Amino acid sequence: MLDTYTRYEKINFTTEINALPQKLRYVLRDVSRIADDMGLFAYVVGGFVRDLILGARNLDIDIVIEGDAIEFAKKLLSRYTGKLIIHETFNTATMELKDSLKIDFAMARKEIYKHPAALPSIMTGGLEDDLYRRDFTINSMGIRLNKRGFGDIIDPYNGRWDLKCGIISVMHKLSFIEDPTRIMRAIRFEKRYGFGMSKLTQKLVEEAINSGVLGLLSRERIDSEFMAVLGEPHRALIFKRMRELGVFRETYPEINFSSKVEKLLEDMEGILEVFKERLKGKRTFDKILIYILILYSDTDLKTGEGHLEKIRFKKKYKNNILSFANKKNNAFSRLSNLPIPSNYDVYNILQGFSMEELFVLYMLSGCENMNNTIIRYINCYRNIKIHITGADLKRMGVSPGPVYSFLFEKIRKERISGNFTTYDEELVFLENAIQTMRENKEL
Repeated sequence: MLDTYTRYEKINFTTEINALPQKLRYVLRDVSRIADDMGLFAYVVGGFVRDLILGARNLDIDIVIEGDAIEFAKKLLSRYTGKLIIHETFNTATMELKDSLKIDFAMARKEIYKHPAALPSIMTGGLEDDLYRRDFTINSMGIRLNKRGFGDIIDPYNGRWDLKCGIISVMHKLSFIEDPTRIMRAIRFEKRYGFGMSKLTQKLVEEAINSGVLGLLSRERIDSEFMAVLGEPHRALIFKRMRELGVFRETYPEINFSSKVEKLLEDMEGILEVFKERLKGKRTFDKILIYILILYSDTDLKTGEGHLEKIRFKKKYKNNILSFANKKNNAFSRLSNLPIPSNYDVYNILQGFSMEELFVLYMLSGCENMNNTIIRYINCYRNIKIHITGADLKRMGVSPGPVYSFLFEKIRKERISGNFTTYDEELVFLENAIQTMRENKEL
């Protein structure tokens, strides 16, 4: 093998690799052995290298092979129990091992973008070509896995320096035009690591946004990046930065990112902890849904509904945006118009809300009495059960039909109102109710 990478400064990360989980260490050592046996160069690249340098955990493993990546992955899989997903077109493969370890293999390649926001055409290249096609310098480093030079870093674009300085630097001037999703990724990395964009990178971001290139992306690609933002720990900061740069204007024009929404996003995590402490028992929440509901909480969906039809969120998220918008105003109105709402009034008003919707309602209300009502409903009435069943009604000679639901709801109302708690009390009430209905010829 002709080694063309001896010119780089010898910084070695073998010690850090040896501190990785045992199974991953074994896999990387096997990659090293197979690469030498096949006469190929192999590198671990991208986010794994970035986070290894930062001392952060990242088990998202990308291996670049200067050669046939699919054949390489097949040889590696023969040593393990798992499956291989192959993409012949791009000469890539994903190995999924039984203990949830997933490794992506790719042939070192160049990419050519025929027009802005297009998916790239690819051709065989070397490691430097492969690193150059990436988004930012901090993600454009590799670590050698061959026995000779195992653990040596390959950093042709000074990613380590940018990591040290806390800078997000784009690889070249057309990067955001070629792939506008990199704009959102730049913002994500800024806030994830507490970094800042270089002056040139921010200038290129602003120029790309003002050119309208984000509008050339498919809806799927935009929404995929949006969901990636929702998976970040500092979502609120990312959303704020997206608003400042005009990303929301170009990608989600229906969202009214008001100062109220910004404050709700900033305060969400802290308020959720207080909310949980007030609840009986342990509760889990879908935070992604909560953030989506907050983002759309100040939006006029009469004007934005057309755009909502186009977005590719999961069905449950889209449905929740629309249903919550309709339900929340109705709930606030009804609760406000009842001077002292009864327990059953509260139950009737709030029973259609999910836990996430109830929490956002709590955040939006701005009224201590209303918030106390929401907490009381969750703790006392939301999951209330009645003991009477259809079998009891049959035994009393009541034929199945809509009357069953009517009687069950009457019993539930009495339970919620605190008039009885036991099965025997429900039975007596039911017998009296049926008797009255029969006397009135309603049965």
